[in-house]
Amino acid sequence: MIKRSIRVFVIYALEAVAVLFALGLFAGGALIWRLSQGPMELDFLVADAQSRLADAFEGDLVSLTSLEARFETETGLLIIAARDVTVAEAGGNVITRAPLIEAGFGLDTLLAGRIAPASVSIEGGAVSIVRRADGAVGAGLGSPERVMQDARPAGRGRDVDAVLELLRNPDDNALLGRLTNVSIISASVRVVDAINNLDWYIDQAELHLDRNPDRLQADLSGRFATTAGFAPVAMRIEAGADLNTFLFEARAENLFPRAIAPLSGPFAAAGNLNAPISVEMFASASRSAGIRAANLNLHVGEGQLGRGPEARVIRGLAASMDYEPLDGAIRINELTIDTDLLAAAISGRIFGMREFDDAFPRRWNYELAIGAGRLDMGGVFEVPPEWNSIDMAGEVNARNLEISFDRLDAAIGPIIARLSGLARLRLVDDGRWLPEVQLNGTVEGDISPDLVLQYWPVQLADGARRWIKEAVISGRLFDASLDLDLNAEALVEERLEDERMTLSFAFDETAFRYISTMTPVTRGSGRATLFGNSFELTMDQGFIGETPIRNGYVNIPYLNPRGAIATFGGAATAQAQAALALIDEPPLNLVSNYGLDPELITGHGEVSFEIRRPMLEEVPIEDIGFDIRADFADVAMNTGIRNLVLSNGNVLLTATPQAVEVAGDAQLAGAATHIRWVETLGLPEGEASTALELDTRLDATALDRLGIPLRRYLDGAIDVRMQTLGEAFEFDTVSLSADLRDARIEWLGSLFIKPEGEAATAEAEMRFGEDGGVNIEHFQMQAEGLAVQANAQFAADGRILSAGVSRLFLEDYIEASGSALRPQGPEGPLAFLLEGPFFDATGLLPALTDFSGAGGAPPPVGLSVAFDEVQVTDAARYDDLRLDWQSSGAGGEVLTLRAATPEGALTLDMTSEPGGRREIALLAPDFGEFLRMLGLYDNVVGGALSATGSTPPPGVEGRTEFFVESGPFTLIRMPVLARVLAAGSLPGLSALLSGDEGIAFDLLQAGIAIEDGNIGISEARASGPSLGVTTAGTINMTEDRLALDGVLAPSYGLNSFIGNLPIVGDALVSRPGEGVIGITFSAEGPFDQPTVLANPLSVLAPGLLRRLFEGSA
Repeated sequence: MIKRSIRVFVIYALEAVAVLFALGLFAGGALIWRLSQGPMELDFLVADAQSRLADAFEGDLVSLTSLEARFETETGLLIIAARDVTVAEAGGNVITRAPLIEAGFGLDTLLAGRIAPASVSIEGGAVSIVRRADGAVGAGLGSPERVMQDARPAGRGRDVDAVLELLRNPDDNALLGRLTNVSIISASVRVVDAINNLDWYIDQAELHLDRNPDRLQADLSGRFATTAGFAPVAMRIEAGADLNTFLFEARAENLFPRAIAPLSGPFAAAGNLNAPISVEMFASASRSAGIRAANLNLHVGEGQLGRGPEARVIRGLAASMDYEPLDGAIRINELTIDTDLLAAAISGRIFGMREFDDAFPRRWNYELAIGAGRLDMGGVFEVPPEWNSIDMAGEVNARNLEISFDRLDAAIGPIIARLSGLARLRLVDDGRWLPEVQLNGTVEGDISPDLVLQYWPVQLADGARRWIKEAVISGRLFDASLDLDLNAEALVEERLEDERMTLSFAFDETAFRYISTMTPVTRGSGRATLFGNSFELTMDQGFIGETPIRNGYVNIPYLNPRGAIATFGGAATAQAQAALALIDEPPLNLVSNYGLDPELITGHGEVSFEIRRPMLEEVPIEDIGFDIRADFADVAMNTGIRNLVLSNGNVLLTATPQAVEVAGDAQLAGAATHIRWVETLGLPEGEASTALELDTRLDATALDRLGIPLRRYLDGAIDVRMQTLGEAFEFDTVSLSADLRDARIEWLGSLFIKPEGEAATAEAEMRFGEDGGVNIEHFQMQAEGLAVQANAQFAADGRILSAGVSRLFLEDYIEASGSALRPQGPEGPLAFLLEGPFFDATGLLPALTDFSGAGGAPPPVGLSVAFDEVQVTDAARYDDLRLDWQSSGAGGEVLTLRAATPEGALTLDMTSEPGGRREIALLAPDFGEFLRMLGLYDNVVGGALSATGSTPPPGVEGRTEFFVESGPFTLIRMPVLARVLAAGSLPGLSALLSGDEGIAFDLLQAGIAIEDGNIGISEARASGPSLGVTTAGTINMTEDRLALDGVLAPSYGLNSFIGNLPIVGDALVSRPGEGVIGITFSAEGPFDQPTVLANPLSVLAPGLLRRLFEGSA
């Protein structure tokens, strides 16, 4: 626009001069003589001059103060001068003012009748150069508004080529053919561009143009009027007459680009620079050879680059460049930049310039050396990149907007990058110009993680970058190589494909965290590769704690977008404590959460692990994946149960987000045991997650170590399987099963004997409640001649709450079912029920003879027993036995027993009041069988027993008293009494009593008292047809000794008849049960060999005197 406007301005100026030329012709040659005498006023031509000037400047009014002519003898030119020229519109709007306009004409051209000025001089005036919003261009005298009205549309041939052609061949133009000198001084220039919002004002503008046949020289100067003040500018142009050679010089001082830059358009960006510029330029060129010499000196003072809060400080810029004509190179002597954006010192040369277009090369080579500096790319990097030096060489192809790097050596801190490649700009579909870069080479030196972060773009693969910042603690990277092919599509998509970049490097002494809360990897070494959008690392060796790691690896499948699942893994030979302590760290907590202490577990083995996590800053535990496998040997640990130790273990541990499993073999309580523990992860809270299985073979010794007292019942080994289900080691359920085939089992004395090799099994299933209670949901035992099926429920304090026995079968001993309940609630008394078709009570009934009360008061309890048949002795059974016992503890008790025997009904009743004695009443239809049932005597046959008495209150020691009475019975095989009879010279009766024939008695009556282990007998008497016996004394059950005294009355029927006679009977018979004739006796000593004495002389003494012989027999 400016070039076209200059031509328009030149045409206007020449038209104004042509007015003066016309006046010169009008004056004619007559004036020449007068002019030679001095200046001559041409007042008579003023009116005509005003009219012609008005036409020339397209004005309505023209005024001038004088019009004169003179002849310069030195130049031979006729000078026409108009002073104080003002051109205005009809409304008074001034188009231009000029204090002086002069034109010089050669006399030869005037005589030839041609207007061809040789010189033009204009002083003052206002010139405007404009471009309207529609693209129309105008130039002329006056204000920009006036010039815009007459602006001509672009494209009318008024371009720079026309101007250059006019200057090149001025002879072709009649008006300019003789013009050799143009001088414009003290003018003002306004340049207005409505399209780019540009408005310049140039004050004191001057133009001096000299032309001769050999050269053209123009000098321009003026002052830019800006908001920052006046900025002097000057320009000198010199060219050959045909414009094939060109010389250009320019200088400017204190020029602020922001003050003169357009507000829009391609040069609007210059407005971002708000700093003073001083520049000196020189250039010499030809149209054929291009630039022949040039230099540039530029200085930028302190200021700002950019606008508003984003503005950057400029502390200074200095540049000095020369063109070397000998080798056709531009030498950069100095290019020093000191800004917040860029700071650097550059030197070098540009050479091999070729493929010129309008004196500008389109291709060239370069060699540059850049000193220490930095570049702030506006937050692209964590800190502005800094370098020590950059040495680069290559080629620039301006047509393709491409630069190649034959050598790009950059020293950055401790490293040196030696690269080659190229970079270019490419226009993409959205209209942006984006860079494309290809680089490859090596990086020498040690690279720290901090340096990696400095040169890793903040927004590129942000998740991976954050992980490096937070997880990589220290390390050394070295031996790096780069192969980069960054295309424009990758920048548009913000994603670089893997094959477009490979950055490979070695590392050692590296420490990093894979999970922030777990022990980091330290002293790692190996190699890694960063691809365009992924990362791979292999670690030859490293440590976690003090455990050496091998075959380590890291894999990040993609870097963009964020959130890729990164994989970390490796293998190790480790101690069990170290491996378990590692997986016990948060967030895994895979050991202590389940009641184990890693420090108490010993062993060693091979461990492999893989941990997966999203590359995000915050990762919930459920998004962390892991796969851990540990094969341990020589494992030992204290189970915490009765100092029980698990030892010599060979176990395999596997852990995934779904489950943790431990399986293997070990010694438990000295027994070989197979263990399988599974912890299912991720279940809802409260749901059982822990399963434990134990398979072991236990003998009596192992059972002792386990605290299971079965040695007295078991000889051999049993195979046991235990299965549990719960949370950690708080088991909800426990299932037990045992194979008893290889064990000999003896139970209930000799009631049940299972020989070794005979099949037998047992199983139980228990459930543990949240309140601490235990529920045995199922118990079963099977063997030849044995079957048990039962269940039970226990409270947390061990009290039985309920129980059920669906079947209790022991061949020839019992077949029954039963239950135990608390009808009044958990705190109420137990009520037992036992019923069935058969029960052998022969071994149980002898224990019922303890009436001392020393066992303590029974608890509140209820017992109901019902059997169809009860074996009470080897030879006797009771039918339809029913027993009911209700005890309220200290509050009293009631017991009833009813049974059918072959001789009649057996009844037993016992009652007690609160705190009172137990009152007992017994009726037994077979006295002898009852004694045998209680395990007391087996030498009584027959008899009907009646017993009444009382015992102390429950829990109170005291005296038990009974009165027993029996009807007819026979006494057999009684050695002590037989010895008494023999000692009393009654051999016949002694013989009967020693055999099975025995002695018959019709009646037995006795008072019995039991206390402190002694049985006291008082006034006991038995009488029958052949013998009567009275006795008294003590039997010591503790020491198995007796001390008895008594009287034997032979032929008791006749003997007692005399005793029944009135008056004499009492004198002849001492006591009931004795006869007139009686033999006193005593027995004292151990049960098995007492000393027996009898006094035969006492037979002659009457009953009253017989007392004298008792105790002296």
